[in-house]
Amino acid sequence: MMTDDIVKKDFQEFFNNSGRKKDYIGDLILIKTRGIKNCRLQIVGSMPQFDLFTDPEYGNIKVMFRTAYHDDYKITIGTGRDFDTLFIIGISREKKIIERVFAIPKKELDNIKNITITKNSPKYIRFKIDEKPYIQIYEKIKKGKYSILTDSDITITEKL
Repeated sequence: MMTDDIVKKDFQEFFNNSGRKKDYIGDLILIKTRGIKNCRLQIVGSMPQFDLFTDPEYGNIKVMFRTAYHDDYKITIGTGRDFDTLFIIGISREKKIIERVFAIPKKELDNIKNITITKNSPKYIRFKIDEKPYIQIYEKIKKGKYSILTDSDITITEKL
C-alpha cells in the first residue's frame, strides 16, 4: 500500500472507531498546535511514526494519545526515556473532543511505569495545560480541513 493510502486509511479508521490505535495522530496534533517545523513521519511497513521532535519550551517530546477509559487515562511509560517532557492528550471515549492535555516533565516520572490520570488527578493537575488550542487543531483534522499529505512542514518517508 502506498504511503498516502496508509495515512488516509488510518485517519478514516480512527474517526470511525475501527482499526488499530493511531498514536501518531496525537503527535500531529501537538506538532501543529505548538508550531513545530521540519518533522518527519516515517512509515515502516504499515505503521506510521513520527521521529522524535523538539520544542523550544519543552525539549524532546513524547506524546501519549489516549482515549478515556471510565473517565480515566491509563498510561504505560516504556523504559526508553529519551524525552524531556511527556505530553498526554486525552480524548473522549467517542473521540469527539480532546478533554485534557498534560505536559509532565521526565523528572516527575522517575521510577514510574504506569500512571492513571483521573478527572482531578491531584498528583498531575499542576501539569495540565489549556486544551483549547489542541481542540482547534483536532477539529480541523477531524473535519478534513487539514491534510498531513499537503503539509510542507512534514516530510513523509517510507521504509519497506
